[in-house]
Amino acid sequence: MLALSTATPPVTGTVPASIAVTAHWVAPRLVGDIAYRERTATGLRHPSWRRLRFDRAPEDITIPEVN
Repeated sequence: MLALSTATPPVTGTVPASIAVTAHWVAPRLVGDIAYRERTATGLRHPSWRRLRFDRAPEDITIPEVN
């Protein structure tokens, strides 16, 4: 992850101070496969890491709508 580190957050919008104060930012270059039951307004329900996806590019990934 050191090779992907960056000094500024690679996200749009404001990052809450409670997160920004301890965050270590990395460039979005890797894609992970996450299984979950549903997406809620506050996050994922029952998330489980599956694997890295080297066959997908970060710019091709979409985030599903909240149920």
